[in-house]
Amino acid sequence: MTKLDDKKKKFLQENFIDRYVKERKNNNWQNYRNRSGDRFKIQEKFIPHLGNKMIYIAIEDELNFNLNLQESRGIGINEESNIDNIVDSVLKEVKIVKPSEQLRINEVVDFIKNNKHLNISDFDFLEIGFRVPTIQNYFKNSLSCNFAMGVDINSFNVEVCKSLGYNVETYNLMCDMSIQEKFNRSFDLVSCYHVLEHVQNPFKALQNIYNGLKVGGILHVEVPIEPGLPRLEYGHLISFEPKELFKLLEGVGLSVKTGSNKTHEGGPWIERYIAVKEV
Repeated sequence: MTKLDDKKKKFLQENFIDRYVKERKNNNWQNYRNRSGDRFKIQEKFIPHLGNKMIYIAIEDELNFNLNLQESRGIGINEESNIDNIVDSVLKEVKIVKPSEQLRINEVVDFIKNNKHLNISDFDFLEIGFRVPTIQNYFKNSLSCNFAMGVDINSFNVEVCKSLGYNVETYNLMCDMSIQEKFNRSFDLVSCYHVLEHVQNPFKALQNIYNGLKVGGILHVEVPIEPGLPRLEYGHLISFEPKELFKLLEGVGLSVKTGSNKTHEGGPWIERYIAVKEV
């Protein structure tokens, strides 16, 4: 595993951690998550295949407000954080497959083995929204996939994990060029867990993912089910009702093969689907 040199540590400390600690001390991150605050407002917008949905929209400076909202839920930062204890935490966490992650891994691996869609030891894998690249690490080292990478909107997550030798890039599903254009490749398997509730238009995000899949490629996707208004306190800009994710997957042209509400002990109400790009 790559070791961070002093120059990189100084860069991360000065460009990210010092600002994050200041935000926490000043309670600014909580202001971004406050439903009645001055950062976001609730607004009705039309989403294809779902109809009108209540969505949180940044009141101003949309790109930076959304980034700050999502940064507030990245690698854990407290008032005592420094680059050394953050790196130690990431190195420990990336080696531990949590029950929720193991459940997802088992589900998609069983599907691949049973349906012969992919050669389990020869596929290209993309993890969208990794925070810490545990699943990428598992597929690369335990299953020896051909190529594995992760993307996240949070540049700090990316900078830390890239410095430690992981194949990760900063990427915004909603604002950047398409997955195919950005990375000059398409993928056999894409995982996207608890990401779509953090974007204002999940239909557009799924269109991007669809175009980034190879024919025969698999999307493994999970969202929380939260009837009512979005939970801005968790960084959620849109909420999902039961079966809405299914409608979106079918709407972008994917063929849904499995669906599940199964989660880890004490986990939230979720829906998780395996969907295939057949044409």
